[in-house]
Amino acid sequence: MKQTAVEWLFEQVNDFDWKNLIGEKKIEIFEQAKQIEKEQQIALLKFSREMCTLDASIDYIINEFNKYGK
Repeated sequence: MKQTAVEWLFEQVNDFDWKNLIGEKKIEIFEQAKQIEKEQQIALLKFSREMCTLDASIDYIINEFNKYGK
């Protein structure tokens, strides 16, 4: 499964001594997480548009969605 923005951010926070991390590095990490989230949202919108053009059952769409993140 692809790593979500939240999972990536959690990993980054655990890799550093967060209290002593310089402010600019904290901002950089959060900006990267926001960019990952944006990319994931765009990919989901593309997936949704593709699914909407299909004449498929809801079960098929749910199954495809469940495979989407893998």
